[in-house]
Amino acid sequence: MLPETITNIIDGKDRIQALLSKHGTANFQINIEIANILKAEGHSFEASFFFDKAFQINPHSKEVLLAKMMALLDAHQICSAEDDERLKNLDENFYKFYRSYQISLNKSSNAKEILETLDACFESFRSGSEVDWLYIRTAMKLDNQNNSSNSNSRSVFTQDVIPRRLFFYWDKNPPREVLENIEYHKNLRYFDVVYFDRSSAINFLFENYGKHTAQLFESLRHPAEESDFFRLHALYALGGYYLDTDNQIISRELFQSQICSGSDSAVFILAHSGPF
Repeated sequence: MLPETITNIIDGKDRIQALLSKHGTANFQINIEIANILKAEGHSFEASFFFDKAFQINPHSKEVLLAKMMALLDAHQICSAEDDERLKNLDENFYKFYRSYQISLNKSSNAKEILETLDACFESFRSGSEVDWLYIRTAMKLDNQNNSSNSNSRSVFTQDVIPRRLFFYWDKNPPREVLENIEYHKNLRYFDVVYFDRSSAINFLFENYGKHTAQLFESLRHPAEESDFFRLHALYALGGYYLDTDNQIISRELFQSQICSGSDSAVFILAHSGPF
């Protein structure tokens, strides 16, 4: 028997009704599917109910527990101390991400505190991109806080027009689909496309930032870390845009429509990913 609040929400939702009629709430994947449908439609609290059902079936799924807790935060609900402890025990980095997001929802939150709590939590995620949006949003908030505290300070986002230069990074031996994607963007005949591998990135960092920065890059443990580190240094030194190798600009016209030409000094175009 579903709670009345859940029943009222799903009433008239044919897809959910069909799934429940056929499978009930005893199937792990079905609960996940229903939760994602509700979350996409803005029913975060109701989504948390089905994420919880899925977690009860598989209490080792840290991804599902995190999804439940994030949904509760989005619904302005408080997660239980028991769930806090469960997530921390399942994966400390998942808990760091949850706590960082929780802190970020406070309008008076300090951006530095969020970044310190995030730490290197992306190491536990499949690609790290799941948490990129929070890193970026917080970094921009930190920049705004720094500028408001010192009106004479120079923002890190104060260049004029962004050069039509497009950077890609792949550590070594890029697969065929990566090479094809790079070639595709060259054929748009809009960007000066620049591809770096690990070796050329080290040389670039040494020439533009010195020995210490290059050595710090070499000490990184994962290609995703290398990409995150390198992109900021390349963009700061040369200007332009950075694109992950699994993303694609559909057309130069569509890209231009997203950019305020001649006025914006920094542009972030984010793709939604993950169950959040």
